Amino acid sequence: MREGIWKALALLLIAVMAAGCTKNEFDVEFTLKGGVSRPYRLLYYASDPKKGWYAETMANVVDGKAEVKGATRNPALVFICGSGQRPSTLFYAERGDKIRISGEGADPARWEIRGNAISEKISKWRRENASVSGPQKMNQAVARFVKADPSEPAAAIVLLTFYDRRLDSKGFDALRKSLTGKAADHEWTELTARADFLEGEPAAPKLPSKLLFTTQQGTDTVATRRLPILLIFTRRNYDGADDAKTLLKDAARQWKDSAQRHIVEIGTDPDSIGRYRNLDRDSVSNVIRAWMPLGFSDPTAAYVPLQSVPSAVVIDRKGNFLYSGTDFRRALDEFIKLKK
Repeated sequence: MREGIWKALALLLIAVMAAGCTKNEFDVEFTLKGGVSRPYRLLYYASDPKKGWYAETMANVVDGKAEVKGATRNPALVFICGSGQRPSTLFYAERGDKIRISGEGADPARWEIRGNAISEKISKWRRENASVSGPQKMNQAVARFVKADPSEPAAAIVLLTFYDRRLDSKGFDALRKSLTGKAADHEWTELTARADFLEGEPAAPKLPSKLLFTTQQGTDTVATRRLPILLIFTRRNYDGADDAKTLLKDAARQWKDSAQRHIVEIGTDPDSIGRYRNLDRDSVSNVIRAWMPLGFSDPTAAYVPLQSVPSAVVIDRKGNFLYSGTDFRRALDEFIKLKK
């Protein structure tokens, strides 16, 4: 009896030690057919118990082969995109996972991703719908997946990342409410940075005391209850991009003293090289130039009423939202009023 207890304790100790040796990272291995040779960017939001950060890892695939490591303590969603392209697929990764990517051709949407059950189910759905084009048809594909098994965590992730809720907010809400069991857990909403849906309804976002932005120099923190804030979300070659740039320049001219306001231009282009090349060419000064490559799935998007890109958000000295939308003239007017 005593010998059995000691054996059990020894096994428990070994298990604890093995768990403690798990590094805060995950492995990704590419094995692609067709002689694929090109770089792919892996974008994700990593975190540990103390902080979170944006991470970008480059997988330089040569003749279909590449191996990279990602770093995170907590689970992460990793978006895959080619240089200058929007992310076309994603996978779920926990520390210690060994993610295996295989397939034929250069399109990530058609690849098979293995390594854990959630990633495999997302990958299977993505491959089956790789040819789907247009937001309406994509929403329909997402709806079918969710309705097939509303208790599956993969269904929650697909809904929160692929469904265009601007096109059909009621349809999104209905699908969100239909999630059951494990899929209804808050962790999936938090993982996809959609904290405003924690109760199942789009609630007014609760602005934290500080917002953390990724910049070319690293990071920049903006206090949200001290100075007026103008957030301008931009994206190159999108309808309204020129109007957003005009708003940025007009606001910077109207508020020349950066100590009296915060103006933050947030680029949502997934291509960081093109993003910063354009910044070097323009003449706007005394503003924060940030980068939010994950768009609506970015953690920052959970705290502001972001409905479209390009758009603008105006916040007063008390942290109240005064305007959010694409009427850039109105956004400037509301921001100027805060001078008084």
